[in-house]
Amino acid sequence: DAFKSLEIMEPQLQVWHTKWTNVIRIFQTHWGRTTGKNTNPASLGFSASKIGRAAPSNMKKVEFYPGTQLMYLVLDAKLLDIWRVAFKTNDIFEYFENLEKSCTLPDFEALFPLARKLYRAYGTARGRDHAIHDTGNSSDWAQTVPLGSPWIPREIEDSSLDTKKRKSKQPAASASTRKPKKPKAKAAPCLGDFVLAQNIDFIRDGLNSRKLTTAVARGDIGPLYECIKYMLFTFGGSTHTNYLNYLLETVMNLELECSPGLKLALLRGLVWSLSGLPDHYEEGDFIVEFFNRLLEDVVEHKSAQFDDLFIRNIISRNLRHIAQLKIAWRAGVGMDRKAHKHSEPHTNPEIRTLLKVYQDTELSRRRATRQIDDRDTDDFARGIKKLREGALQNAIAKSAANRQVFRTDAPPSATISGAAPGAGMGSDTESSDEDSSDESSSSELESDSDSEGRKWYATRGSIHLVDGELVFDERDMLLGPEDEEYQEEDVSDDDN
Repeated sequence: DAFKSLEIMEPQLQVWHTKWTNVIRIFQTHWGRTTGKNTNPASLGFSASKIGRAAPSNMKKVEFYPGTQLMYLVLDAKLLDIWRVAFKTNDIFEYFENLEKSCTLPDFEALFPLARKLYRAYGTARGRDHAIHDTGNSSDWAQTVPLGSPWIPREIEDSSLDTKKRKSKQPAASASTRKPKKPKAKAAPCLGDFVLAQNIDFIRDGLNSRKLTTAVARGDIGPLYECIKYMLFTFGGSTHTNYLNYLLETVMNLELECSPGLKLALLRGLVWSLSGLPDHYEEGDFIVEFFNRLLEDVVEHKSAQFDDLFIRNIISRNLRHIAQLKIAWRAGVGMDRKAHKHSEPHTNPEIRTLLKVYQDTELSRRRATRQIDDRDTDDFARGIKKLREGALQNAIAKSAANRQVFRTDAPPSATISGAAPGAGMGSDTESSDEDSSDESSSSELESDSDSEGRKWYATRGSIHLVDGELVFDERDMLLGPEDEEYQEEDVSDDDN
């Protein structure tokens, strides 16, 4: 029985844990040097040091709330610096104060075209490519990003000064002792601005993280799903390859194996609003962990077991209401809390400090040949490369083995990623007669033949539960590979 064996149970993506892992990935990619002095203004560690923030004690497990607050603070400062450069002012706060005094503040409709142009220049992969290849061209990107002062590496400046001092102390060599120098072939210098490219990479990752957070709070599953698809590639380019498999499995399931109704239901199940108020949604896995903590407290206090009938049938089904009883009773006798949270202090001093640093280093301007370190911060492009080089095929093979699917045109002894046909992930490759009989019986249940002899195979989008019974919707079932000619005929008929 597919229902009793939980074969149709669909694992859900844990959105809050995905957000947390994404914050860890951003810190690992964009923090910069962890030893010595960090002089790269595009790195997250450089900005943190300027406002007195210490580095995380463990980069493999960055604290979610302090890490997110620091990341968004630096992101806001860099975005304000971009607007400062666009308005050609030294102090963006004073600039808007003067506009307010003169009653000439621009409205949102007037700022939107400029915001779109700045986003395309500083927040996209195309802007990153322009910055890393050539900053001296006359493209639309170069007209949006102003030119800065010539870049002179500090190491070259220091070494040249030391060389001049050493040469001044040495006697001049005579013409007879001088040896002719052989000309050396020099490679053409790269005119790209690598620091600006690294800054664009951070802005791209930070904007996607903030978009995901906003989509979750609003319960907007459309942008949430787009952020998930973006993070699929960024996780692929990082060390968090497990989340590459999680997100890839989620996307393949929603796009290829679900009906439109089931896809919408699964996406809506990612975020919940217990209060029913707008903009009060939270991640489903976050709420589940909150309820688990409440249930653990009840079980520990009552000295009970999780499988007790009272705990299972009464407590676990009414956890939220039971938790609100104590709050309601205290409020009824005037013992409720006066304030539930502390006011968050403003970050104006940190913002002004970062804006001054970014202005001095000309972070938002293009400076040819500027490079401080050789960090590759483009996880998105690296993820695409890894998927093309075999990560996608490995994920497909693992998914097929986990779902007990194999190619029908392969020989019976063929295996997928070392697993026997019909075996799950991590199972032994040996198969007994009993397993073979199970496979044949399950395949008979999964496929059915119509009056024309064609075999239909059930997908997860074709399985529905109606009044406790398992129903297979033929509209979402697939033809077998042996009936491809019928599919071609159907397509040709539709075209005609």
